Amino acid sequence: TLFHQGELGAECFVIVAGALEVLTFVDGAELRLETYSAGQLVGEIALLDRSPRSATVRALADAELLVLDDAAFRTLLAASPDLAMSVLRSGAHRVRNTNQRMIGDLERKNAELQRAYDQLKAAQAELIRLGRIEEEL
Repeated sequence: TLFHQGELGAECFVIVAGALEVLTFVDGAELRLETYSAGQLVGEIALLDRSPRSATVRALADAELLVLDDAAFRTLLAASPDLAMSVLRSGAHRVRNTNQRMIGDLERKNAELQRAYDQLKAAQAELIRLGRIEEEL
């Protein structure tokens, strides 16, 4: 495991070789958000917004990583506006994907809740019907 969700982050990582998975935990269940491979940057969000890690990252197999501390990351971004734009695009893409996934999950859960509510209403109506029959007898 490279880092855990909630930890403070003082560095980011460039994946030189191997693959990493990005995980979060919802109601105690592990949920894979993304998989990263060579050439990609991971962990930069904690450097950009100075917040704790938003996810857990672990290697899927042996991986080789280049570690960039905050100063090196800032120097690299300042020296390469194209890289800075790439980092921004990548972050925006991740946010969009996560939002889409979350919206889809909420829509599925709402549909499940609606089905459960409809079943409950039907069961309640049946209990009322049976109660009326019993009263008539």
